[in-house]
Amino acid sequence: MKKTVKLLIVMQLLILFGISSCKKDEVFINNDTSLHQEVKQNPEGKIVLGKKLKNAYSVENMRKAYESLKAQNKLKSISSDEIDIRANCLYVRFLPKDSTDLNILWNDTSLELFDYPLDYEIKEEGYYYQDPDIPKGQPTWQYTVVPVDYVFPDIEHEVIEECFIPDEDSEEKKLKSSDYKNLLAAIEYESMKLTDNLTAEEKEQSNLKSWGWWPSKKNPTGYIKVYNTSKGLEGVMRVKVRTHRIVNISSTYTNENGYYRIPRGYRFNNVHYALIFKNATGFKIWGNWAFLAPARYNMGWHSKTGYSKEIYTNSKAWLWSTVNNGTYIYREKLCPKFGINKPPSSLRLWTVRSGGENLGSAPMARQISLSSSSLHDLLIGLGVTWGTWYMSLVMPDIFIIKNFKNTKEAYSTIFHELSHASHYTKAGKWYWLKYIAGIIDNGGDYGDGTGGNDGYIGVGEMWGNYFGYICEKYYFGSAGLGGTNDWYQPFILYDIDNNIYGMTPHKIFTCLQSNVRSHQELKSKLISYYGHSSQINQIFSNYGF
Repeated sequence: MKKTVKLLIVMQLLILFGISSCKKDEVFINNDTSLHQEVKQNPEGKIVLGKKLKNAYSVENMRKAYESLKAQNKLKSISSDEIDIRANCLYVRFLPKDSTDLNILWNDTSLELFDYPLDYEIKEEGYYYQDPDIPKGQPTWQYTVVPVDYVFPDIEHEVIEECFIPDEDSEEKKLKSSDYKNLLAAIEYESMKLTDNLTAEEKEQSNLKSWGWWPSKKNPTGYIKVYNTSKGLEGVMRVKVRTHRIVNISSTYTNENGYYRIPRGYRFNNVHYALIFKNATGFKIWGNWAFLAPARYNMGWHSKTGYSKEIYTNSKAWLWSTVNNGTYIYREKLCPKFGINKPPSSLRLWTVRSGGENLGSAPMARQISLSSSSLHDLLIGLGVTWGTWYMSLVMPDIFIIKNFKNTKEAYSTIFHELSHASHYTKAGKWYWLKYIAGIIDNGGDYGDGTGGNDGYIGVGEMWGNYFGYICEKYYFGSAGLGGTNDWYQPFILYDIDNNIYGMTPHKIFTCLQSNVRSHQELKSKLISYYGHSSQINQIFSNYGF
């Protein structure tokens, strides 16, 4: 945990002035060569919209398509029964007035939120969209599709259109299964044609094929991989892949190898693909809206059969993918391996690449109930200013600002900060508030061991450097122990682990309880639990404790 006060200032500046990013353009190329479409990545990161599309799935357009087919006498071969096309979902948008509203929306797991309208072309891909009518710095409209019986929260919202998205598996079908599927396919196809949403190839096929032909549905599949500079390409582990064709939305999570299969089938091409950095195990990596929403990486429009992406170091998504994998590996592989508590599943991480000072911290702000008046009074009593208190309300649990050059360097920082997050689960929120207050009291540094809260800092940083080193060495085969020139001396734990038979990271971690607030208390706890009094005393003494 480093430079907390300075980092708060940096975060404020990033919010006010925006986050600069690499100016290198990226071009997404469809796997399906029949689409012949390239989508340019806006170097400034902002999505650029094209023309407005007619929503083929609106109730109005689906009914027009149905009436068109009946007028052409094309439904007799399917069924003479009537079908009542009614809304089964709503295309809506929310206007959150502040971060509280935005958090309410993002915490509703039933919503797939988009910051851009779904019924527009995208001329240039980006990482965010800001409605031109919404002042910069304020939350923009959030678009999504909800069931007709959705209970709206008390947030300004607008129903854009009532929609009918065909569901061949609906329990309410009145026709035989095969007839019902064919009827829905015919109506969907006719609506896409009437609203000019077919690709050139699909239009050509419709002219060549006889009536009764329409494109088959495909469940998109593919792999999302990131370049690990030490080990080569590997899957982006358990991250969300989201697709949509106008308002027809679906999503799933990759497996550990980066493979995904979207559960909803698409009948038409030009499906939009995006990575949402929300992990299936619960943690999120914040990005597009700083620390208010998960980072999103739009990958462009591709075939309905699927899309695969390899993410290299020149991509903004490399950092998010690397942090995702490092966090997943730490939680699901390394913590069980060494018997250490996993960080909270709802962990929020915020990270950006920066060419300036390297900053990192694990304030665990989202885990601590900062709305509690008693905690508020404690922070104010510790000298935390109102401005810093307000910032803490929307701070993540972990943030990292660093221009990582390789995976090993990134994982080293990730493992260190996550070691703090594991410590938090053992020591608790009151301990952590003292820890944070100690760093603030020291002007963003660790002190010298004489300050009132320096003991909290010493135990925490000793553990963070030691266990971060253990994880890095196990995963990569080599590592360097950080913090060896600081007063708290992480070599103490290293020597205990390496020189006392039977001592392990798990046993050391067991002692990191809320009442272990100094080197002396840690030493006493280790001896009371495991003995080895003379050896433990000697090791602490070797480093001046």
